[in-house]
Amino acid sequence: IAIKDKIIRKEHGGDTQFVCIDLNDENEKFQLKLDGNSPKLDGFIQGQRYRIETELDDDSQTEISNETISEIKNRLLTSLEHLKKLNDEKQLIADLWCHFGKILVYNVDEEESKNIFTPVDFNRRLMKIVSNNKDKNAYWKVSFEEGVDPSVDEALPESEDDNHRFPRLKLVHTQWRYDFGFGTPSYRNVRLKAWKCLRSGPPGSDDQPPDEVKNILTPVFLQAEKDMKAWICYPSVTVLRGEIMTPNSPYDCRMKLRTGSRYVTDKDSVCLEEDAILSDYLSHCTLVKKDDNMTLCLPDEENHKIPDGFGCIFYREAKEKIFSATADEECFTVIVLDEKGWDSDSTEKREQKQFGIRVVMNSWSEALLSPEQDWTPEEIVAKLDKYMDFLSSLKNYLFDDS
Repeated sequence: IAIKDKIIRKEHGGDTQFVCIDLNDENEKFQLKLDGNSPKLDGFIQGQRYRIETELDDDSQTEISNETISEIKNRLLTSLEHLKKLNDEKQLIADLWCHFGKILVYNVDEEESKNIFTPVDFNRRLMKIVSNNKDKNAYWKVSFEEGVDPSVDEALPESEDDNHRFPRLKLVHTQWRYDFGFGTPSYRNVRLKAWKCLRSGPPGSDDQPPDEVKNILTPVFLQAEKDMKAWICYPSVTVLRGEIMTPNSPYDCRMKLRTGSRYVTDKDSVCLEEDAILSDYLSHCTLVKKDDNMTLCLPDEENHKIPDGFGCIFYREAKEKIFSATADEECFTVIVLDEKGWDSDSTEKREQKQFGIRVVMNSWSEALLSPEQDWTPEEIVAKLDKYMDFLSSLKNYLFDDS
């Protein structure tokens, strides 16, 4: 992470990370199951990785325990209180959601990995709050691998008219999203965010980016793709990452709280010049269609070379299917992403492909994504029970019933 990005993150309260493991009772027994897949960015993760699973097969429906929800509330409340203080000084927006994947532990002794474990063992070994542990080699560390088995798509509604057996789950829109990451000559980290068939917003908002887009620097007008919408932005600032382990389920989840201003206003002359140069270059991007795939390509090097000092560091493309659902008088948005692209770390460039599911509570978004809304941390946290109930129900339906 660049020094400038570290400074920005610190100004927003840092990147608080916590780990919690959902337990049924204190006498549960667990084992470590070796994960045979390579980490997506193995330059930062060394050694074998394991997933914590219950010792016995249990096909019963699972819910997040009250103790786990209480722990998440405490972590979330602290971050929201800090964010609220910042919001009183400058207009910020934020989004709060979870996505599914697998939480894996590493830095585990090979002989120890064969043992049977109890909740007490985990409390001794897991790095529960990352920033509070100085002797990091004494603890198991965790990594989150986003994504689920693509076969779960068969359990989702296929069309907007499909009456679905999961409570009021309905397909409402399909769109395509594209992201490029760039380093600039002044060592800034910026993104191009582009959409095709972008979901319509309220009347008069056709030229506006989606509500969750933050830190907007400048629009980009794609000359060959008039129906696409695109903007150059700074990345959102993640202020909270919570790894929520559910050993009695095939998948875990990560909670994220991210923030930023809607538009960047404090741009100096260097920033303005770089953004103008990059915007002009990216305006020559083209969409290449092959079969059912649409790939956004950087300009042809023969006609438009990437400007001096700029470098492309990652690419994502995703077909996003957006579903709506209601439960317990709350509305939810479930975003299913069939995603591919490439990323890079300190060792190599690596192709990536994953099938992701993100779960959003609409009332949270309505409060946190509007600078005019006068929300309180207590109001947000008060709805965590309903959110976790829905998350558990959806997870049971998609994964545990199969």
